[in-house]
Amino acid sequence: MDGIPVSLSIQAEAHAFRSLVAHLQAHPELQNMEMMSAGGFCRNCLSKWLMSGFREVAPLPLERPLTYDDVSEHVYGMPAKAWKDKYQLPASPEAMAKYNGSKAHHAKHLKDVQTDVDASSKLMCAPPAGQATSEVQLDPCCPDPTEPVAIVESPIRGLPEPPAVTLGVRLLTVSDRAFNGVYSDESGPMIRKCLGEYTARFPQVRFRLASSEVVPDEEETIAKTLRMWSDPETEGSPCDLIITTGGTGFSKRDVTPEATIRVVDVQLPSLVLSILSETSKKEPLAFLSRGVAGIARSTLILNSPGNPNAVREWMTCLPLLVHACSALKAPPPPHASPTRPP
Repeated sequence: MDGIPVSLSIQAEAHAFRSLVAHLQAHPELQNMEMMSAGGFCRNCLSKWLMSGFREVAPLPLERPLTYDDVSEHVYGMPAKAWKDKYQLPASPEAMAKYNGSKAHHAKHLKDVQTDVDASSKLMCAPPAGQATSEVQLDPCCPDPTEPVAIVESPIRGLPEPPAVTLGVRLLTVSDRAFNGVYSDESGPMIRKCLGEYTARFPQVRFRLASSEVVPDEEETIAKTLRMWSDPETEGSPCDLIITTGGTGFSKRDVTPEATIRVVDVQLPSLVLSILSETSKKEPLAFLSRGVAGIARSTLILNSPGNPNAVREWMTCLPLLVHACSALKAPPPPHASPTRPP
């Protein structure tokens, strides 16, 4: 760009960087590993390049050193760990193969690029001429491709392989405190993580997250939401599976089961019993959960506890849920008569 002042070029380049960061913050569903495979960089690379940029203009007029956590939070729009807990999915075998096959064009960074920036000397953001490549490391991306993919094991032995199916899923967190911002919802993200782990093991199963909401412990609000989500006319339908979390205890405000019973046409007590029988092996008090399961029209609804660790234990029932939802999606035989209200 001949004739363009250097200061103006720098401002334009900074605008391009901010626009890219804003785009990634608006689309957290874009996984870092997929970005590495397709373009050779990810959010971690942007954080390291930004860190190198600050180091280029060091010393900085700051009261304390600038840390890599500061920079990565700016890029992610939240602490990197919080982003990973909420949005990061385990890598499928196919994604791992693509990642490993694309390493030739992955971005490279100096080993100490993540050290704090203060009044220290500058560090070049590219290896100097003649520097051994052994001193340069590939960005590890996220998740760590060497980390094994966690698997959600089924407590039911002998289940057949799940069929190839795409299921519409809605998640409902029931909590007064999460709704009022007293603390952030951790159970909903845990369910999403378990869904991702399941699809990593069984790529033929896809979960399409139609919506995820947090509501207070109000029976009418819960029932209204479940009824709307199980209505085939609702935008984004069909919804094959609704998982609620929270409101299954003994408190007077724990009314999720009561709201669910008002909505379902058929209850599935054996499904809940199978889950409780398995989870009680680790937590004897699991049998105190009042969660229910049932079918509303053609949607399966399951109440899970509000504790994230308990939620993970309950998600061992995913193989059963997938088979149940697949059966509900299958067209009825021509001679069959309806057993539930349309």
